[in-house]
Amino acid sequence: RAMPSLASLIPSLGSSDSQGWSSWIGPVAASASVAAAAWFIYKTNSDDPPGPLFTLPLIGETAEFASDPATFLWTRYRRYKSKLFRVQLFGTTMYVCTDNEIVRTTLADPDNVRGVLPVATAAKIVDLYNRDGDRHKFFRRNVGLSLTPVQVKSALPAFAGVVTKHTDRWLARAQQGQLLPVWESVRDLVLEVGLGPIAALCTGPGAEEQMETVKSMCATVQAGLFAAPIYFPGTTWYKAINTRPAYVAYLSRLADQRFPAPGSDPAAPPDPARVLRLEDDAGAPGMLDTTRFLLQEFYEYGDPPTVGKIAERLVQNVIGATETTAGLALSLVVVTALLPDVQRKLREEQAAVIKAHGRALTWEALSAEAAPYTDACIREAARLVPSVHGVFRKAVRDLQVGPYSVRAGTHFLVPNELLHALTDPPAEVVAEKVHAPAGWAERVGLTTSALPAWQDHAHPERSFKPERWLGPERPRYLHAFAWGPHSCLGKDVAILELKLVLVALVRAGWWEMEKPGAPYRLTFVPFTRVTGGPTGLRIRPDPL
Repeated sequence: RAMPSLASLIPSLGSSDSQGWSSWIGPVAASASVAAAAWFIYKTNSDDPPGPLFTLPLIGETAEFASDPATFLWTRYRRYKSKLFRVQLFGTTMYVCTDNEIVRTTLADPDNVRGVLPVATAAKIVDLYNRDGDRHKFFRRNVGLSLTPVQVKSALPAFAGVVTKHTDRWLARAQQGQLLPVWESVRDLVLEVGLGPIAALCTGPGAEEQMETVKSMCATVQAGLFAAPIYFPGTTWYKAINTRPAYVAYLSRLADQRFPAPGSDPAAPPDPARVLRLEDDAGAPGMLDTTRFLLQEFYEYGDPPTVGKIAERLVQNVIGATETTAGLALSLVVVTALLPDVQRKLREEQAAVIKAHGRALTWEALSAEAAPYTDACIREAARLVPSVHGVFRKAVRDLQVGPYSVRAGTHFLVPNELLHALTDPPAEVVAEKVHAPAGWAERVGLTTSALPAWQDHAHPERSFKPERWLGPERPRYLHAFAWGPHSCLGKDVAILELKLVLVALVRAGWWEMEKPGAPYRLTFVPFTRVTGGPTGLRIRPDPL
């Protein structure tokens, strides 16, 4: 039989059947385009870790991640069943790594990765100047010297003084029947610690007035770190961007006062180009004084520490000393406010500490040996509701990450809560795996889309267990403070601050959210804070 010609099968565009042609060619072409795009994406990503096939441009999966990072990452882990998978966040493709060995080797090596800010707009607020190469090493060596246990111990009275001043104010409000705005109160305390005992910036005449001024500016600027970039009067971003120049100028003034030029007029505006000299230091006894060590870093690196440069670097240092600590302090206060039995155990412990060591907040009285349950509560809060839900890295060279070849420039997200859920299950779960391995993962909830019970921050009554840090099967890691050469330099300082706050509350009385049992809402990105429901804290004075 003769084969019909192609012309006889496809109607001529100029014929009377051209309307029939146009009715079906559109859908066919569209379908072919979609299929071709899908095949191209599949072939392009076939050697990459599993991840979403399509996401919305720019937005990607950011909204779902921001609403609840722990649940988002857990569901993705369960969906892709891989220790390395892709997500689309903040307009960037990121590889999420859940292999603890890779995290602590390949992704901890400063020759392999560097720290990055995931949101480009944050660079308008702060520049991570110390993240690269040799500069990072100089930074850690010098600023790290100010944060040794010996230095922290010597600065304890200054820390205790700030915390006591603020918690006394909290108690005074409580005695008047007033609620405490929990986020604002915690943030204000932590900002004063960061600008005072840590950075030693407000130490001269008029220090109290200077502190209130710089705290206000600092809070406004740092609120813009991850704010929506809507530049319109009244928005958080607008306020942050327009306050930043005045904030840097004020930090310049404070640095100029700490290291004044001989014979200079204290009332004269600082010269941003003037080089600060260590021998001109006006002194800040009894404080950590990271600012002096910052100058040492500049000199050791061969970079003259001008007033302008130091002021810009202080923007970053203050963020590092305050934002994450404030978020973790909030988590600690809120979670314990929901658990009166935890408060009861804390008060019993503090009663014994006072009996053995007196009321003074000494190094010995705050130690894990004297108050192990207090220490465990802080670590458990950091495990369950960390202030930062992951750390972001960027590959600076081609890497082999497990079975995948990763190109330089690839972004990584190391998820704190997901690592805890996978690497540090409770002792009873580990025991069940050992004694009855068949089906153990299903029994303990590791195969469902819901968070495992021990990582469920929405129900702290069943997940917040400080006792897990007290036994021989305690978790091996505390991912909230990262690891290796990029670990948090201020970990010991942050834990000290949190101990002081918690002990002050415990000794003052009992605390609860303003409407016990009422639902409240936490916002997790960029840092944990209460943003909905009852946001006030009620303190019931009952001093030990």
